[in-house]
Amino acid sequence: MSTENSKKSNFKFLSDEAVREIENDRLKHPSIAEAIKTIVVNCPLPFTIGLFGKWGTGKSSIANFLKSKLVECQEKIVVVDFDVWKYAEDSLRRYFLINLVTKLKEQKSLKDKYELDERVESSTSRSFEGAIKISWAKVVRFWWVIAIFLGAIIFGGYIINLISPLFFQMYFASVISLGFTISAILFLFQVGSDIFTTETKTLSQERLKDAHEFEKEFGKIINDTKTERILIIIDNLDRCTHSKAVEVLSIIKTFLEPKGKKCIFLVQCDEEAIKKHLESVYIKNENAKPKKDFFDADEFLRKFFNTSIKIPPFIDADLEEYTKELLHETGVEIFDNNADLVSIITQEFRENPRQIKQFINTLLSYYLLALERESGNDPVIMLSGVITGNPAFLAKFLIIQQKWPEFYKKIVRNPKSIDDYASEKSEVESFMKGTNIIKTDNLRAFIYLKQSARKLALPGGASDNLEIAFEDNKGDEAIEILKEIKGKGTKD
Repeated sequence: MSTENSKKSNFKFLSDEAVREIENDRLKHPSIAEAIKTIVVNCPLPFTIGLFGKWGTGKSSIANFLKSKLVECQEKIVVVDFDVWKYAEDSLRRYFLINLVTKLKEQKSLKDKYELDERVESSTSRSFEGAIKISWAKVVRFWWVIAIFLGAIIFGGYIINLISPLFFQMYFASVISLGFTISAILFLFQVGSDIFTTETKTLSQERLKDAHEFEKEFGKIINDTKTERILIIIDNLDRCTHSKAVEVLSIIKTFLEPKGKKCIFLVQCDEEAIKKHLESVYIKNENAKPKKDFFDADEFLRKFFNTSIKIPPFIDADLEEYTKELLHETGVEIFDNNADLVSIITQEFRENPRQIKQFINTLLSYYLLALERESGNDPVIMLSGVITGNPAFLAKFLIIQQKWPEFYKKIVRNPKSIDDYASEKSEVESFMKGTNIIKTDNLRAFIYLKQSARKLALPGGASDNLEIAFEDNKGDEAIEILKEIKGKGTKD
């Protein structure tokens, strides 16, 4: 296998899943999980805990660490996860109860006798036997049959008596006796199988819809739970719509807490996002000034949560080490121990470790594309290393493309404008000044991920400047560049 092919195969994209094993943590999150565990074990019941942090700051990892730390307490504390975003379009109460019972049964924390009311999941129909009912029409019809039968016997006896009185006496005694016996048997059989019937009734029951019924069922679940405490982890609240997020908070306070005397609710969310949800629902008059005359989101959250923990800001040194380790994991040799690359990624995504992971995956994708175009089966960048030899500038250019698309478009239209950032937003100017030492002599290669054929014979920066001059109709400048190239002995 060639060296270039080896470069292309020995790489690894980073997983975006939350960290599950404490030993794999790089951001000191287990200490937060340990603090929450202490709260869960000792707090009064019911209790509501807020775990605040923006998307990508490690809330799910902390929840995973907390669950692993509570394994030693599993006889007393049961953990139940509930992803509210997963059920955002259906009845939260319904699926909460189904999910709760499923998890409790999996952990054998419900008494054997407990069964979830079947109306929670679907409508039901049930048939049952009612009172015994007599069919009087059948009784009358039966006696008509008996009367005709006896009439036939009497009439037969009368005819026989006219013929032979002596034989009639024998006939009458035996036939009458047999007839009544058969009649009695038929009567009892008819009464038992036909005349007396049991009435069957079918009762249809609709799915539970009333909030009170759900609350009652939740209370039954809690009462039939063997464990002392139930930790219910509410996830992805901030991903729901405004109304659904507020509905969840309302359900916890008005439906779950009153009956959840064994429950602790851990709500992991972005505090600022939840405030926006609350304000959107409760502040009806958008033009009202000031808005807090109508509703105070901070006060709402203070009353809602019994306590809360906000994930602290990350220390730059920790994040740099984190980024360095992630770059090493990609398996790309030029990414390893690249101080400029570590610095530019860390500084731009310092508040969000997950964004660091995602950006490194994006960087790796573009690196592989550039590698293919430089040295693949059909290369369009003839000079190997034009892009892949400068991953720090590739990262810089991708950050501009991702965070400031309008500035990126301006650069594409006129590559020289990359140095004209003073008129841009303050954060663009700050970023460009902070990364001023990360440069390239061939900006167009990073824009197009290829070079035109007429540039390939010209050395680095001169070729780039020459094409810019021609496109800008600056003939004098182009001539000067050509003279410089000729002076260096370059052949056109």
